[in-house]
Amino acid sequence: MADVHTTNTNATFDIADAGVLAPFFRWDRVQALHVTPDAGTMLLETLEWHASSASLQPVFWTGSPGAALTRVPRLRARSAALLPDGDILCLRVPTTSPSRDAGHTGSSLWLRSARTGTLTEVAWAPGGIRSYACSPDGTTLLYAAPMHQQADSLEEDLLLRLSRRALGQSAVLYDGTRVRPDDPDGGSLPVRLLVCPVPEPETTAEPPVLLPPAPAGVFTGEFAVSDGGQVLVAGTIDDESATATTFRLFVTRRAGDGYGPWEPVPGPPGHDLSQPALTADGRRLACRSTLIASPDVPPDRGLWVADLDAGSSGRTIDIAGLWPETVTWSPEGDQVYLTADRTGHRPIFAVHPETGGLRRLTGDGYHSDVHVAGGHVYALRSHVCSPPAPIRADTTGGGPEDLWSPVPELPVAGRLLDVRTEAADGTEIRGWLCLPDTPADSPLLVWIHGGPLFSWNAWSWRWNPWLATARGYAVLLPDPALSTGYGRDFVARGWGNWSGAPYDDVLRLTERAAAEPDVDGALAAVMGPSFGGYLTNLIATRTRRFGAVVSHAGIWDIRQVAGSSDVAWRYLREYGSPAGAGARHRAENARPHAADIDVPILITHGGGDWFVPLSDAITFWNDLRRLGKDAKFLFFPTEGHGIVRPGNVQLWFQTVFAFLDAALHGKPWERPPGL
Repeated sequence: MADVHTTNTNATFDIADAGVLAPFFRWDRVQALHVTPDAGTMLLETLEWHASSASLQPVFWTGSPGAALTRVPRLRARSAALLPDGDILCLRVPTTSPSRDAGHTGSSLWLRSARTGTLTEVAWAPGGIRSYACSPDGTTLLYAAPMHQQADSLEEDLLLRLSRRALGQSAVLYDGTRVRPDDPDGGSLPVRLLVCPVPEPETTAEPPVLLPPAPAGVFTGEFAVSDGGQVLVAGTIDDESATATTFRLFVTRRAGDGYGPWEPVPGPPGHDLSQPALTADGRRLACRSTLIASPDVPPDRGLWVADLDAGSSGRTIDIAGLWPETVTWSPEGDQVYLTADRTGHRPIFAVHPETGGLRRLTGDGYHSDVHVAGGHVYALRSHVCSPPAPIRADTTGGGPEDLWSPVPELPVAGRLLDVRTEAADGTEIRGWLCLPDTPADSPLLVWIHGGPLFSWNAWSWRWNPWLATARGYAVLLPDPALSTGYGRDFVARGWGNWSGAPYDDVLRLTERAAAEPDVDGALAAVMGPSFGGYLTNLIATRTRRFGAVVSHAGIWDIRQVAGSSDVAWRYLREYGSPAGAGARHRAENARPHAADIDVPILITHGGGDWFVPLSDAITFWNDLRRLGKDAKFLFFPTEGHGIVRPGNVQLWFQTVFAFLDAALHGKPWERPPGL
């Protein structure tokens, strides 16, 4: 009989214990939530520390929403989905299976029977399955797998892979697609989509139908499936040229034993379409519509609804300037539910697809994993001061209630303030200020978020301010120009001008936080990742306001990064081409002002980062060394743009706190253990 997990191995851990970091990063955490359409069963995915692998591993829990859930035994998997009858679909990399015996090396799709607990492999591909979706009625699977361009079947793809392996070949030839060195196949293999029925547990799955290749660009892994697999919608990214990238949606319908050709979903001119959601009957589509920006035109985002069976061009629904993040339909197809950033939170909203009537269903917090079932909206809710936990809210507007979670509450040591001030142009700007429990003259740490289209509105296991407040610091989380949740005009203030309003907003919010009676504003440090790292680097060249700087994956030479980044299209839209004159890039570049830096700097970067390539960090490091600056470089060979492994995140914090001890407090530098 499965056990009911009610305690955490680190349940005695106190976040206020400043000398302890490891238990925090090994704490169990809620990862994902699913609910059956009748609201009879809920599935929670949590992460649990495994000392043998020094990693957090998925654990699954099922039961009735609101009641104590039961741990699913012996299921080592990821990316689970819950079927209407309680069966579980998931991705696994098994040690033995028929597909592995045939030469398969990646993840395959498995079905776990709710009745017997038996696992059955239902779909596989030689290069592994990247992602998948299941129809609302639980009958049809759509999944994505990379395949060689010369292959017309999974069997041919396997033979090509085995041949390359036998010949010791690993070269990649690009002929128009983006270079993706971090991809297992080098990014050269297009993703193909396959469809198959969901078999009964412990039965053999039918062979899949291989759908036609992407009609434009490559599939992104965003897709939706209607009941019975009658209608399929898939997203693509199309690098039309070195200076133009678009995101589109295509639809196909069942035709006999197969499917018809991909047809484009018509959208508003000059817009990307993404995040598709289908009604269960496949008649209507809702998705995000994003204005394709240019250096002189900032982006905008809205909700697009199309009647697929009527051949209409669709329409934009008025949602009061909200920028949708996730989109889903009610089971009846009469309401759209979306999440959107709003002044430091991400609530859930209900929208009528005909009238555009908008209702806010939740208040504070950041909401994700939204499911609508049985007259309720289910979701995970977190806050800057609390990790994700399951909740449900009445679709008619009743307040959300907390649901049972297997993860014990993690007490936060500190106080949270919403601080606001006025920007140079009169715009109200704000951020969160995290303070220690005990009032004191706390040194100030300013953490600038990445993105830049982002907001400090959720719990973060990576950038967690409460580990700093436990050490007596105050931590400011500013939302400067370009932050989301404040309207398009707020984004426009910093569009194509990162060194303007965003830079100034951070400094003004810093002074606002420093004016708090419990903050010692004279003793301050600034840090941030990616875009936040860019502003951190720029601040280091322009002002002596801060006594220490920590830049993680921060952009140093924006012209170099704009030309080599895996998401170069973002820079092209905002700044134009870095080739030629590149006047906009020169105006924003921190690198020419390296000699003006007069503050200790800690650079941190991952070896597999292709958003801000490692070469930029090495350039930064070499510039500082050549100029004799006070700098250190913490390198993570196995990490990417972000640091995700708990042990590495712990080591990052240990190094940062040791660096701050020396740079801000004048203590002797002590190299953290293990470095």
